[in-house]
Amino acid sequence: MEYFVGDNYSKTYYSALKAFSSDSTLTESRVGDCYDLSTAMFSIRSLSCGLPFVKGRGLNIFFAIMEVAWIYSGSNELKPLQTIIDNYGKYSEDNIHLYGAYGYRIFNKFGVNQVEKVIKELLDSPESRRAVISIYAAGDLNNLTSLDIPCNISLLFKIRDNQLDMTVLNRSNDVYKGVPYNLFVFRLIQFYISRELDIQVGLHNHFTDSLHLYKEDFPKVANLLKQDEIVKDNLELDVSFFNEIIIDSANIVGLNWNSIKSKRLRWLFTSYREFKEIKNISSFEGHNEFLELSWFVDDWLQTHHDISLDL
Repeated sequence: MEYFVGDNYSKTYYSALKAFSSDSTLTESRVGDCYDLSTAMFSIRSLSCGLPFVKGRGLNIFFAIMEVAWIYSGSNELKPLQTIIDNYGKYSEDNIHLYGAYGYRIFNKFGVNQVEKVIKELLDSPESRRAVISIYAAGDLNNLTSLDIPCNISLLFKIRDNQLDMTVLNRSNDVYKGVPYNLFVFRLIQFYISRELDIQVGLHNHFTDSLHLYKEDFPKVANLLKQDEIVKDNLELDVSFFNEIIIDSANIVGLNWNSIKSKRLRWLFTSYREFKEIKNISSFEGHNEFLELSWFVDDWLQTHHDISLDL
């Protein structure tokens, strides 16, 4: 088993990227050859929201925040995610819904709001080891056609030292495309439950049975590592950032971006909408006011569009 342990999401994620090399054995998979490290565990103790500031990764901050709001809303509708990533419809059977939608499964699909039940369980019995959210279902074994079978299968919560620890169990994880977003979206659930319990977030464990990197993405990771640039301590989004997303989740998911209350989230999404229309970085005017989000926007622009905000 590979272990990636730390107190900083950026450095810990960067160490996972460094674990892959061209000397690794290629493995066949359903969607292409990949380098597979087999089982791996991330274990991070931090008070940040889980977004890794790694230069050259080009993380799509618009999609990351949309996905978090979408999961919190309990939706299974395709449109909000497709608004950010045009070809996301390839994961939908009917071009309207997503079969494996995490939020829908957590809050609605099984006839129970699992988050509410976990909160009640831990309020009633703080020592409980039964606070488990299930995502993967037995019926998924019968679905041979969906491209949206959940990769993350369950979330386990325990109170230790008056902090809320979380362990995410994952069957298959793409270190380049999946891990940064997975860390972020489930960190929201941990934060929300800890807030309702009135305790601090604790350890964030993320176990995967297959941590892999697809061959087609290896050159991107190799180029990223050549830059040897990682934002260590000077930039970080505190876990309280989730409060803004929770408050504005309905407007974010409903695409009512002009009505978003958070000034920086309203700037982010309205600027993104304008950028998609005119393809000009002038859309992101005022970026100096929102340093952390602007960093992600700039890295995304440089990585995917070869332009920069010149931060």
